[in-house]
Formats: sequence, C-alpha cells, structure tokens
Amino acid sequence: MEIESRIADDSDAELWDRIVESSPHGTVFHTWKCLKILEKYSKTKLYPVIVQRGIEPVGCIPLFYQKKLWMKLLFSPPPHVAIPRLGPVLAGYDGLKQHKRESITIEFQKSVDEFIFSSINPDYLVLSSASLQDSRCYKWGGYDVEPTYNYIFCLNDELDKIWSNIRKNTKQDIKRAQRRGISVREGNREDMLRVYELLVERYAEQGRKVHVPKDYLLEMYDALYPYNLRVFVVEHEGNVISGSIDVYFKHSAAAWIGNVKAVEHANDLLDWECIKWAYDNGFKYYRITGTAGDRRLYSSNSKFNPDLVVTFLAERYSSSISKLITDIVRKNVSVKRWVNKI
Repeated sequence: MEIESRIADDSDAELWDRIVESSPHGTVFHTWKCLKILEKYSKTKLYPVIVQRGIEPVGCIPLFYQKKLWMKLLFSPPPHVAIPRLGPVLAGYDGLKQHKRESITIEFQKSVDEFIFSSINPDYLVLSSASLQDSRCYKWGGYDVEPTYNYIFCLNDELDKIWSNIRKNTKQDIKRAQRRGISVREGNREDMLRVYELLVERYAEQGRKVHVPKDYLLEMYDALYPYNLRVFVVEHEGNVISGSIDVYFKHSAAAWIGNVKAVEHANDLLDWECIKWAYDNGFKYYRITGTAGDRRLYSSNSKFNPDLVVTFLAERYSSSISKLITDIVRKNVSVKRWVNKI
C-alpha cells in the first residue's frame, strides 16, 4: 500500500502527538499545542502534514507558510520564534532496522515533496532537522543540504563521572563563581521575564533587536510549565544577572533561551546547575543547540566535553530566480530588515 500525505486538523491532534511521542525526532515544539503557538506568533500559516500508509502513521512534519512580496515561503521551523530546529518526525524510528529506516525516510520525503509542490508550490522551502541525521533523501530530491551541529550530554553515567569529564579550568571557574557568591536557583514566570529583559538589553548593546515577543514566551510558559519547561536564574548580590529557559520532552532536556553575558564564569555555573537538575530528575540527555556550529561560541560549551551530533538543514528553490532573490535578501542586511517589516 502506498503512503499518502495530508493536512491534519484539530481532530488529528491526538494522533499527531502520538506520532511525535513515538519518534526520537520529536521535540516539545512538535506537539500540537506548541505548533499553534508558533503559528500565532510567527505570523505564518501552519500546514501540519501527516504521512500515513492506510491508517498506519508513518510520520509528520510541521510546515509554516508565509508570503513576502510575490514569493511563497515555507519553513520548518518558522522565523522569529527562537527555535533553530524542527523538521521531520518519523514514527517508531528507533525500532526499525537500518534498511527499513532508509526506505521509510525516502518514501516519507518523496510523499511530502509531491504533496507540497502540488498543493502549495512554494518558491522557497527550508527545513532544519531536530535530530534526524540522514539527509541523503533530501540531497537526492534536489535540496541544497548542509550540516548543522549540536552538543548533547549523555546523563547515563554517574554525576561524578560527568563532572570529571569537564575541562579542569572550567571546573575551577565554576568553583570560583560559587566562592564569589554567585548562585543558581529555579525561577518562576516573573524571573523568565527578567531573563527576557536581560536578553533585550544585551542585544541592544550590540545594535540588534530581539524578534521574539514577550507574550510568546509567556504563552509558552503557561502551556508548558512545569512538566515541559523550567526557568533557572543566576543571582549575584541580590540581582538576577543571567538565566536559562530550559525545555523537557520524554527523556531529553534542552537549553532553549538565555545564558546572557554576565560576570565571569556565571554562565558556566548556570550550565552545570541545569545539567545537574536534568540528571537529578531522571533525564537521559541534555542538549545545547545553536552554539556548536558557531566559530565564536562553540568553545563556551565544548569545554564541558559533550558529544557532537550532526543534523542538517535542507533548502529547495522553485527556480534559479527564486534562489537569486533569496540569496540577495540573505546577504544584504538592509534589504533583509526591509523584507522583515513587510
């Protein structure tokens, strides 16, 4: 029986979340309630594509549509929501043998592509995989593919062993921060807003703007706290000087937003306390996304000696003209700012 793709609706919410729950590629941001929040604040239209073989689910992928000028754009994840990875989710992937994984991935991608380009026909499509590592079918399907990099800590070892793996100088810096009276505590909704304010202030110092709306974070907090979201803040001399908003799903914890530049070694202590919290609460992995592929930032987390996991970003254009226009917007800062205002 051939597999088919279709757009899910609210009546499919339970099925959608079952697919996400069954897959190693699913994140909390793939869940139905989060996708609706992402749609609202990214000012896009959500196209939640479910792929099935008969009544058996094969996988799903959330796609977000936006029209800029005359160009039809499709994203996963959408822009301006501080989520660097989303992309495809394949049901029951861990339980499949390699040959089956490959055939399912190829069938899934082919079905989604046929559906997308026959019904939506975007000028530009970009997706960034949360944890699916096999990008071959996208390359074979005409996408431009490039690697993306993530750090992940395996928390199956004893905490003492995890601590011993950290670079010696970093361990000394963490202890030095504690001696200076810097501490980390779990925060609340108001503390999250303070972390957001610190982020806005830091961006302003660099002549940049935070595109993530405050109300978006508040809605995510209300939807996910306490089981899927926690806030941690760093205090020094009675002031909150940094913090991290972390998210949790199944057996994985992940740093999401925060780690604002603060006094020396404050964020090293913050990272360590977040890892410890995840360990103490039974999570198997702690993920840090966004720094591993940045030449300027990677060392801030590599000194903890995590594992490096490679995923991918895939782009496809409807024509050479679409590619040319996209490249111009991407490379020209003033044009990019103008387009973002439309």
